[in-house]
Amino acid sequence: METSKYDEARLHELLYQALETEAGGIKIYETAISCAKNSDLKEEWQGYLDETKTHHKTLLEVFEKPGPDSKARTPGRKVVAHIGDSLVKAMQMAREESDADAAQLVAANASCSPRPRIT
Repeated sequence: METSKYDEARLHELLYQALETEAGGIKIYETAISCAKNSDLKEEWQGYLDETKTHHKTLLEVFEKPGPDSKARTPGRKVVAHIGDSLVKAMQMAREESDADAAQLVAANASCSPRPRIT
């Protein structure tokens, strides 16, 4: 079955957003771990970080094949990056301006936030 240019463009956009989601997830889990006070929570987030790094690596392998450029910045990808960066900034603010319990709570909320997809 032949894929139309529209379908190909949409597929590429979804790949860009997935890659950005995983890249943002790495930053989110790294920051959440730095906010973790509870060792069990820190261990759980480390597992999620490891999984996210694997997802990111796998997506980068997809981009190595002929097709979209992994560095392309599409409008949807910019939105996904902005949301991820905002979650990281919220955790950093909580860590710097609150007590450890509050920072951990913000990190828990940020690390559980659904990752956006703009299609």
